[in-house]
Amino acid sequence: MKRICEIFNNLKSNRRKILSVASAADAEVLTAVRGAYDAGISDAILLGGADDIRRAAESAGVDISPFEIVSASDETEAAGKAMGLVADGKADMAMKGLLPTPVFLKALFDPRYGLRREDGIISALPFFEIPFLDRFLFITDPGFIPAPDLDTKVKMINNAVPILRALGTEKPNVAVLCATETVNDKMPAAADAQKLVRMNEDGRIGDCTVVGPISLDLAISVASAEHKGFRHPAAGKADLLLAPSIESANIFYKALTCFCDFKLAGLITGARKPVVMTSRADSPETKLNTIAVAAYLAGGATGGQ
Repeated sequence: MKRICEIFNNLKSNRRKILSVASAADAEVLTAVRGAYDAGISDAILLGGADDIRRAAESAGVDISPFEIVSASDETEAAGKAMGLVADGKADMAMKGLLPTPVFLKALFDPRYGLRREDGIISALPFFEIPFLDRFLFITDPGFIPAPDLDTKVKMINNAVPILRALGTEKPNVAVLCATETVNDKMPAAADAQKLVRMNEDGRIGDCTVVGPISLDLAISVASAEHKGFRHPAAGKADLLLAPSIESANIFYKALTCFCDFKLAGLITGARKPVVMTSRADSPETKLNTIAVAAYLAGGATGGQ
C-alpha cells in the first residue's frame, strides 16, 4: 500500500474492531473515535469519568451514544481497565486518551496484562504519506528511546519490519541515517550503521535490506544517490529511516508535521496487540488514521505487533 486511503478501503469488508480508550474525555480523541465508527472501522469502549466524557463529547459536538462508557475513578484505573479489556479479548486494541504518557505506558508494561513482549522493546513508528514518493516513509524512534545502542537498533528494526511487511512492503529498505556515508571513529552512529549492514548481510537481521551509513537525501532520492556516486540497491529507496537518536528522529518528525501537509499515522511497536498512542498536538485526522492502521493490524496481518 502507498496511500492511507488504501488502508481504509481494506477495512470496509472487515468486522468492526473494538477500541478501548483510556481517559476518553478529550474532544479530539472522541472526534477521531467517532470518525472510525462512522467509517465502519471500529466500535469503542470509553473509560474514565462518565460525566467528563459526556461533557467533552458535547463540547465537540460528537454523538457518543453508540459507545459503552466504563467508569474509572482516575487515570491509572482507566489505563489499567483499557489494557485489561484488550488482554481479556473484549477489545482488539487500546488507545491513549487524555492522560500522561507514563501512566498509559505503565499499564501497557504491567505484566498482569501480558501485552509487552518479554524479549523486546517498545518503540515509536510514525509514517507519512508523501505525494512525491511511491511508498510510505516510516521513521523510528522519535518518542521513546533516547540513545539506542547497537542491540537496541536491531530490536527497533525487528519491531518495525513486520509492520511494513503487513502494509505491503515485502522486503523493506532500512536506511541507517548518519551525517556521512563513510565510517568515522568520531561518529559512533556511522560505525553502528556499518555493523547493522553486516548483520543484515549475514542473515542476523532478516526480511529487509539495510543500507548505511547514509544521509537523508541519499536515503530517499535515487537522483541524489546517483549524483553523489553512492551505489547500493536500496539507495534512494528507503522505506524505513532509522535515526541515530531520539533528538534527530523527533526533529525530523516534527519538521514534517509542522512544515508539510502530509498525511500521517503513528504506531507503538513491540506490544502484542495494536496500541494507538498519538501526541496531543496531533489532529483528529492523524488520530483517525492511526486507529485505522491499528484496526488493520488487529485483523491479523502481523499477529499483533
